[in-house]
Amino acid sequence: MCAAVIGSGCSASYPTSPSTPVPVGLQLQLVQPMGDAPVGSLYAFSAFVIRSDGAWEDVTSKTTWSSPDPLVLQSFGQGRFFTESVGSSGVKAQYQGLADFVDVVVINPGGQPLPRLNLTMAAPGAVGASAQAKAVLLPAAGGSIDVTAAAAWASSAPSVAVVDRGRLTAMGIGTTRITASYADVTSYYLFSVRPPQQ
Repeated sequence: MCAAVIGSGCSASYPTSPSTPVPVGLQLQLVQPMGDAPVGSLYAFSAFVIRSDGAWEDVTSKTTWSSPDPLVLQSFGQGRFFTESVGSSGVKAQYQGLADFVDVVVINPGGQPLPRLNLTMAAPGAVGASAQAKAVLLPAAGGSIDVTAAAAWASSAPSVAVVDRGRLTAMGIGTTRITASYADVTSYYLFSVRPPQQ
């Protein structure tokens, strides 16, 4: 309480209610690892926001999902997409003015030339977890050769995951592209490290 005094000001402070956390970033994530996608396949994606209080929230069901070329990749809502035809497209997620995008290449699996590199797509899903990927070369002459140890491996986002001779270790939340190369043949896949359960 403040007593009135002629010629002087009077001020008082009042408690304020805490501000409501707001979304400050959006991450589109893959539910399962994904390389070039075969025609006729169904894929699922998730959307998470990081809030101003540092907490993550799953907003998959509240997100607007779309594809720039529905003739190649068609959205069925809720983060589900079907590969309709060969070509390049992508997945776009939008939520409260935030957006994220991932490229998707759709292929005819029966029409891929040799030699090629087939990858077993390991995906450690939580920070600190590890998993072993595998690279198998399919030569033009036929047969198969395990080149996991000899291949050159790389991660596009070492802050998300690092890789050594196919051994992946998850370092942080996000999505990365894992690439393996051997004898001028290269293959890749994407995978996501998910936020912890809130």
